[in-house]
Amino acid sequence: MKQESLVAAVPRRRRYGSYMGEIGPAPENLLQRDFSATAPNQKWLTDISEFQLPEGKVYLSPMIGRLKTEWFYARDWRATTIKQFTQALDAYIRWYNEQRIKISLGARSPVEYRRALGIAA
Repeated sequence: MKQESLVAAVPRRRRYGSYMGEIGPAPENLLQRDFSATAPNQKWLTDISEFQLPEGKVYLSPMIGRLKTEWFYARDWRATTIKQFTQALDAYIRWYNEQRIKISLGARSPVEYRRALGIAA
């Protein structure tokens, strides 16, 4: 990385800001911390990511823990509308799932790997 003058993207630290809007009831805890499964696609866990743009906030509940580091923090979103942002986000997620080659999946994309296992259409 040093020879190529590459620098890893590091997320900027920001202060915690609690949600100031209307708070709804907490969802039911269906798993009761039992994360084991007997087959694929029985239990899916995620967290909600918040993207702050000048025009407003966009929320996403992705299945992928590195989206902000690889995609969001590396760009300047100041002149981006929410519509442009969501289109770019959709394109990134499609690339991540359908085209990105991952060595640990046998040099296949996640979709190709799931199809080979018979768990994706």
